[in-house]
Amino acid sequence: MWQTIRMDNFDLVTLPNDDNQVSDYLVKICRYAVDLSCGNLKDVIIYGFATDDLLKYIADRSSNLQRIRLEYCDQISKEGLIELGTKLPRLEELDISIDLLPGFCHLHKWNQFHHVLPFEFAAQCNDEAFAIAKTMPGLRHLNISGNPLNDDGLRAILDGCPLIESLNLEGCFNISQSLEDRCYDQIKDLQLSDFWSKLCFRENCGMSTEIEDSSYHSSDSEY
Repeated sequence: MWQTIRMDNFDLVTLPNDDNQVSDYLVKICRYAVDLSCGNLKDVIIYGFATDDLLKYIADRSSNLQRIRLEYCDQISKEGLIELGTKLPRLEELDISIDLLPGFCHLHKWNQFHHVLPFEFAAQCNDEAFAIAKTMPGLRHLNISGNPLNDDGLRAILDGCPLIESLNLEGCFNISQSLEDRCYDQIKDLQLSDFWSKLCFRENCGMSTEIEDSSYHSSDSEY
C-alpha cells in the first residue's frame, strides 16, 4: 500500500529519559505501516524512536528498501546496522546524522544527547562506521553529520563504500586534513564544516589549532 513511511514531524528529544510510552506507541504505528507496505517499502524516515528490533522488523519485510533516515536514534547499535545492511542489498542512501542547529554550540549538543565528551565515544561511532563499510557497499548517499568518528572510521567507509557520490561530514570534527583531502578526491558531492566551525570547536575543547589551521583549503581561508 505504501512505499514511504515518514515519522519525523514531532519532537521526542525533549521527552524524559524514562518515558517510553510515546516511543512504544510510535514503534507500533511504524510496524503497522510496514505491514501495509506489503514488501514495497522504499523510503523510511524515523526521528528519535528507532531501535535495533524495529530495524530488524523493517529489514525482514522490506527487501526493496533503498533509503533510510534515522535521525537522533541513539538506541541503534552497530549490530543493528550490520543486520540492516546485510538484509537490504538495494540500500543506496543512509542518514544517521545528528543535526547541528545554527548557532548552537557543537560541544554542548554532543553532551546533551550522549552525556560524554565526543572523544570518549569516538570508538563507538567508529564501530558504526565499520558496520556501514562492511555491509553496505552499494551506498551512494551517506549523511553522518555531527558524528564524532575519527580517521579510522571514515577511512573504512571510503574503502568499503566505493560508490558513494554524496557524503555529509558537517560537524565531524575528529577528521584529519589528510582524510578530508581524500574525500575531496573521491566524493563528487562533499559537505564539510567550514574553517570557523572547526576553529570554534577546537577552542571549546581546549585543542591546539596551530598545526591544523595552516593546512585548511584556500576556499575555507577566504572567510
